[in-house]
Amino acid sequence: MAGGEKDYVDGGGKRYLYTNKTLRYMTANLAWFAKLLAANPIGTNLLEEDKKAEAESDKEDGE
Repeated sequence: MAGGEKDYVDGGGKRYLYTNKTLRYMTANLAWFAKLLAANPIGTNLLEEDKKAEAESDKEDGE
């Protein structure tokens, strides 16, 4: 089930209204959020956060 009332194939594939609306909503939201992040970058250093997570976590077997 791709959403809506029918699955993707039964709905006509790329001609299915539900699929096309959902795809357009998703791409519009993605573009909007990309612009938002470009204007307001998140200053989190993920490598630093990885080190903190490793320090507070148990070691896995083989490490």
